[in-house]
Formats: sequence, C-alpha cells, structure tokens
Amino acid sequence: MDNLALAGNKGLATSGIYTFNQFLAAIIQVPYRGLQAIAGALIAEHWKNNNRAEISRIYSRSSINMLLIGCFLFLNIWLNYNEGLDWLGLDPKYKLGKSAFIILSVFNIVELGTGVNYPVLWYSEKWRFEFWGGIFLLALSVPLNIYM
Repeated sequence: MDNLALAGNKGLATSGIYTFNQFLAAIIQVPYRGLQAIAGALIAEHWKNNNRAEISRIYSRSSINMLLIGCFLFLNIWLNYNEGLDWLGLDPKYKLGKSAFIILSVFNIVELGTGVNYPVLWYSEKWRFEFWGGIFLLALSVPLNIYM
C-alpha cells in the first residue's frame, strides 16, 4: 500500500528508490522468517503440553539472538551503503533513500528483538488478540499511507 501511495504522490522514480531500500531492509529479517517457521511447531507442541517454561526459554533465546543478528546485519549494510550502491552501478539518486532504509531497518530490528512473539501468541489461547490486532493495523495502514 505504501508503494502505491508513494507512486501516486511522488512518481515512479521515488517509488523505485523506496522499494529498493525496502528490499534492502528486508534482508535483515531473513533469519527471523526461518526461525519463526521452525519455532512455530515447537511452540505449538509446548502449548499443547502446557510447558510454559520451555516456551519462555525459546522466546528469550530467540529474542536475544535475533536482536544481535539483526544489529550485525544492519551495521554491515549501513556501513557499506554508499559503496554498495556504487558497486551495483545504480544512479546516485538511490542514495537519497538512506533515511527510508534507516526507518525500515529500525522497524525490522525491533521486530527481531521481540523474538518469536507471533507463534507464542497465535498458538496460545489469546490468539484473538493477534488476529484483531492485525485487522486493526491493516485498517489503520490504508488511510495513514494515503495521508502521509
């Protein structure tokens, strides 16, 4: 939605710069997606057996490790941002998207720092909170993306 709103207001060139930085920031989340897929099955099994201590252990370890990995990836990309764009031979206008990269990366690092909270909530008896929270965020994102 944000790409469509940006393309409509600022043009396709600006949307392309934003999309490139969005994909660049998504690299930070690659380990998170794999861990979430693996941990989801383990957490569901532990919820079934009511083993909250093991769920807490998985959650705390995943939070710490994913936060460290995310910060490491962010720093590597951030420190080599300009050189990477030069090496790829991209137009110097892409360097204007550095601030978008920072904002998107901070969001991804915060999400990594929360560990595997999605499977913990989704497989618990409080799954409705995750469901309605997602619906609420979706309902907010459409008008806010158009407005901002």
